[in-house]
Amino acid sequence: MTLIKHLAAHIQTVHVGGNWTSVNLKDTLEDITLKEATQKVFNFNTIAILVFHINYFVDAILEVLQERPLEASDKLSFDHLPLNSEKDWLAMKTNSY
Repeated sequence: MTLIKHLAAHIQTVHVGGNWTSVNLKDTLEDITLKEATQKVFNFNTIAILVFHINYFVDAILEVLQERPLEASDKLSFDHLPLNSEKDWLAMKTNSY
């Protein structure tokens, strides 16, 4: 198996299941509502912000694997548009798997 195929398989199992941890984003996020995803607890990041962060870097990695330049920036990796509806949240979490 080539390195790229191995990385792709690993990323896929983290997102949709079948990895050695028995935990994946799809199952974990499935029942999370917009209210839960955007609930601020102390000074921690929200679930929505963390999902955006994951999606941001997976998209950046995919670009590099397709031999495009790395254009991602750490300072932008937590900046996402507000989620105004369950539809917005569904789109964000669906993009993560």
